[in-house]
Amino acid sequence: MNDTDADQALSLGLCGHCSGLQTGRKAEYEKEADYEWLLNAMLDAVKDERKLLRKGASLVKSLPIVNRSGLGIAAGILDSITPRDPQSTYDAMVLYSGGKDSTYMLIKLAEKGLKVCAWMLDPGYQSPQTIDNAKRITDKLGVPLVIEKSDKTLTDDLFRSGFSIDGNSDIELQKGAMTYGSACWPCFSVIAVSASRFANRHRIPLCFIGTQKGQNRLNLDGAGVLSAMELPKVNDLVDKFVKPFRKAIPDHVDQLRADPDEVGFPTVLVPFYELVRKPEKEAQIAYLEGHGWILPKNTGACSSNCMINELGRAVMRSKFGFDLYQVIDANERRLGHRPDEAAYGAPDPKIVKLGAVMLGLSDTEIGELGIDVQRGNRNA
Repeated sequence: MNDTDADQALSLGLCGHCSGLQTGRKAEYEKEADYEWLLNAMLDAVKDERKLLRKGASLVKSLPIVNRSGLGIAAGILDSITPRDPQSTYDAMVLYSGGKDSTYMLIKLAEKGLKVCAWMLDPGYQSPQTIDNAKRITDKLGVPLVIEKSDKTLTDDLFRSGFSIDGNSDIELQKGAMTYGSACWPCFSVIAVSASRFANRHRIPLCFIGTQKGQNRLNLDGAGVLSAMELPKVNDLVDKFVKPFRKAIPDHVDQLRADPDEVGFPTVLVPFYELVRKPEKEAQIAYLEGHGWILPKNTGACSSNCMINELGRAVMRSKFGFDLYQVIDANERRLGHRPDEAAYGAPDPKIVKLGAVMLGLSDTEIGELGIDVQRGNRNA
């Protein structure tokens, strides 16, 4: 990778990219940029408080000399945002898991005076502690909390489909499961569809998501969303997550329609942590605890709300030899953050078992998945 000598990379035990960083080549991850000024301009564009700003953005975007420059990209991004509609219920929605990153994002947006709602999907596997967190934080902020419950029969079937993908599956399904995770991909699919429906029905201009460059699931090349000339639409989530997955879930395709009312509102997807620098983990958690947030104890490496996550990690390791959190952890290391040993270590067997029980997996299914679930009282 990146024209690095293969023998040199192997001797360091690193890929060409990381070995290049450690041998004096350009360290592109030394410090993350802070584009909060661009975030503030986006909020002004949504509120339509600066009509001249929007007109100026359209003009700048059209000029060839700045078209691909940083100024041109910023102008293109601002020009891609639709202002509030008379029927708009909110300025923005936050895809809210109740975890540390989405909670920090919600607090910071609420502090900016944005008319925002916290939108959460409950597919049936939420940590009760996280639901309590969400209610406590949103009450304190005075932010509406929308918890949308999906049909658990549907989500059970989706998770089983995700867990069945292995090296013998269609190549696109293999790539998707390796990229998004055996458990996360089914969940992302329901989130994408349900969030798109909500955004369309409420004519919401902005939808914030807590990914950052390198974790961005819309661009598998690793480029950030902000490298493009416009922000992606929320419906792009459906194209990315759901369409490839339909091969695994043909019986549920009709239930995964993103805009059944055919509103077609152009809600844009905003990756918050590509704009605002995230604090170190310990500082972030201390800040959240000051707002009443409590780290869930029954979600393993996942700090958000999912008690199926450890089961998904175990399935991924069984099927592919690695799990999604090892990929995320590697990215955090490249960004210069301290490694998360909980995420990098083996899945917690007790929480793997909890996920298997919640999903109602039989002993036969557990055996077929190749995971190690401690025997004993499976109803514990």
